[in-house]
Amino acid sequence: MKESVGRPEDHLLYLMDAGNPVMSKVVQNQDSYMEGKIAQRGYYDLVEPALQDAFDEFYRKTGRKYDFVDAYRCEDTEYVVVGIGSHMETFESTD
Repeated sequence: MKESVGRPEDHLLYLMDAGNPVMSKVVQNQDSYMEGKIAQRGYYDLVEPALQDAFDEFYRKTGRKYDFVDAYRCEDTEYVVVGIGSHMETFESTD
């Protein structure tokens, strides 16, 4: 993971530097907020291929395969739990 992620301290931005003041978490009016949300739209199409590349690289390096959606014992079931994140491992271990 160090090869992929690197040192955590290299990715942290120290926001309390008096020599380099910045604003964070400022309140926005509705029009400014919507302009920001609209500006994000151009990046949405870039997420899926970048995430697929990350899945593929992680598989090559670790042998563990991840995908956008994983099915677990769904062949003959009446109900399916759909979720995201680490709590799904709990569902798998309680069957």
